[in-house]
Amino acid sequence: MNTDASAPPGASAFSYTDPDGILRWGDSGFGANGMLSNETATRPIVLNRAFRSVGEMGYAFRDLPWKSLDFFSERSGDSALLDVFCISESPDDAIVANRVSLNSASDAVIRAMLTEGLRRDAGGAGSSVPADRLSNAELTTIVTAIRTTRNAAPFLNRNELVTRVMAALPPAGTSFTIKRQREAVIRALADVMETRNWNLMVDVIAQSGKLRPGGSTAADFIVEGESRTWDFFSLDRITATVLDQTSEGVGE
Repeated sequence: MNTDASAPPGASAFSYTDPDGILRWGDSGFGANGMLSNETATRPIVLNRAFRSVGEMGYAFRDLPWKSLDFFSERSGDSALLDVFCISESPDDAIVANRVSLNSASDAVIRAMLTEGLRRDAGGAGSSVPADRLSNAELTTIVTAIRTTRNAAPFLNRNELVTRVMAALPPAGTSFTIKRQREAVIRALADVMETRNWNLMVDVIAQSGKLRPGGSTAADFIVEGESRTWDFFSLDRITATVLDQTSEGVGE
C-alpha cells in the first residue's frame, strides 16, 4: 500500500493505484480502519434487500480489496454511475419533471430533503441495532457545503454531489470520517434532485368588473369578481421543452 501525502489532515489515507493509474483511497481513506477488531461500525454492509436509492450503490463491493463503490471522496472513479443508473423507470430522454433543482433550492428545502437521512441502517430482523440518523449539526454542515459548492459554480450533473460536495465536507476526525456516513448525503439526494430542469410557479389573479362613471385609469376600476390560480411548470432548460404543467385553483 501507499501512503498518500495529499490526504486531508489527520487521515491515514492508505490507498493503492486503480487500473486507470490514479491513486484513490480505500474505504478507510479518512482514517476509520475497518480491519481493526473494535471498528465494527466501519465494516462493509451487506444489504440483503432491494436498493432504496441509487446512492446505495456505495455499499456494492468494487471487486478490489477493501474497496466498495466510492461515493465518499472527490477522487471517486465511480461517481458517474449516479447519472447512469436508477431504481425506477425513467422516460426515454431521462428527463423527469418535479424534482428539486440543487442549483436553486433554498437551504430550508435542501435540509428538508436530508432530514431523516440515515448514517446507518437499522439492523435486520431480530437485530437490536437502531437506525442512526443525521443530526441537526450534521444537516447544517451538509447544507453549508452544498451552498458553498454551488456558489462557486452551478452543479452540472448528479455525479458532482460526489466530486465537489465531498471535497467541501469536513475531513477525518469529524462525524464524517466513516465512508457510509459521508455517503448519507448521496443516498438522500441522488434520487430527488436534478440540475437540468426549471420548476416555476406563476400566480395568476384574474379580476372582472367595470370602470366607475367618468373613470379612465386602473385606479377607477371597480372589482366585482376575482379568481386566483397557481400554475406550475417544469421546463427543460436546455431544450425549453415543457415537461409538466399543472394548475391549482386557490380559494380564500
